[in-house]
Amino acid sequence: MRKVFTVIREEFKMTAANRAFIILTILGPFLIAAITILPGLLASKAVNPEKEYQIGVYAQDANFVVELGETLKARKIILRYGEDLEVLKKRVSGGELEGLLVIPDDYMEEKVFSYYTKQGGNLFVSEAIQGVLGGIIVSKRLASEGLDPGRIAHLTARPSLKTMIIDQEGKEKNQDVMEVLLIALTFAMMIYMTVILYGQSIGRSVLMEKTSKTVEILLSSVSSSAIMFGKIIGKGWAAILQSGIWVTMAIFIVKIVGPKFGLVIPAALSVTNFLYLFSFFILAFFLYAAIYAALGAAAEDEQHLNQLLWPVLICLIVPMVMISSIIFNPESRIAIFFSFFPFTAPLVMLIRVLVAAPPYTEILLCYGLLIATIGIMVILSTRIFRVGILMTGKKFNFKQILSWLWQ
Repeated sequence: MRKVFTVIREEFKMTAANRAFIILTILGPFLIAAITILPGLLASKAVNPEKEYQIGVYAQDANFVVELGETLKARKIILRYGEDLEVLKKRVSGGELEGLLVIPDDYMEEKVFSYYTKQGGNLFVSEAIQGVLGGIIVSKRLASEGLDPGRIAHLTARPSLKTMIIDQEGKEKNQDVMEVLLIALTFAMMIYMTVILYGQSIGRSVLMEKTSKTVEILLSSVSSSAIMFGKIIGKGWAAILQSGIWVTMAIFIVKIVGPKFGLVIPAALSVTNFLYLFSFFILAFFLYAAIYAALGAAAEDEQHLNQLLWPVLICLIVPMVMISSIIFNPESRIAIFFSFFPFTAPLVMLIRVLVAAPPYTEILLCYGLLIATIGIMVILSTRIFRVGILMTGKKFNFKQILSWLWQ
């Protein structure tokens, strides 16, 4: 047992003392801050912009420009009127003006207006101009027909649908589909990328020691299972440390930083969901780490290792491809199946929890299946590792590798 802890300690030091590990650990909280604070911050700045935007206007009807300008001034969009068209275009290309709106003479009948910007311009400004411009022209058309624009707007206003979720404790929270989609994609990508990075690190480490004959020296002192467990647990400690720092910082941002700055934190970014992210990442890590270690021992070189890893990668890629379908229909049969299938469960069940938390019995069943599968994969991987770590000179296929389970 002492020798196993020695291997664990060395693997942990090799991983945690790595410059890339430190950089990712530091950058992780900034990524989490970006997905928690940045959307709300940008949304608030879009509604209440801090700067004024200078927009040139070329039109014949000065009264219409004044009316348009009075409405846009509340959104800090200032209209500049009275110059020649070519002069205004040059001011836009030179960066003096944010954009140029050309209002045709028959603007009451025209359906398309020209708006000139430099390299695409500001989307908030163009959308604001389009909305205000359309509202004024429609009101004028209705008034010209003897209709009351205010009454027509009231009668034709369509009610909006505000989506609310009720958790199992009876608490009500707002839910925006696009916010959930972004958060689910980010959480899934965090598990996907970190599992692949740590898994490849384990596989390549085993392969390097095998091809360099270092493992033969190690086997004179420790057993093959001790080497495999040492690598998996050593890097597992590093993974737990890194993800623990990320989750702690995320909870700090959500519970303290966000409310302090008055930012609206999406309901999906709750402490519970971050804990789900942490737990599913740890389970996914140990599940795939055992497989990567076994395949690293069975591979002949790095190209062969990449070929053997394709079936493993497919299990990680499938949930990423299906993420939008799972979000819009989390109770579908295929979503439920993949949330219990151990090799896709960490990603799919996490997405289901973020969208609409399934009953606790389903979540507990998912945890149970994952833990049982990890135990089985560790046993099978140990047998493959024991045989494969000393097999060199030939590229074995899956059929041959699976036959080692009975040796």
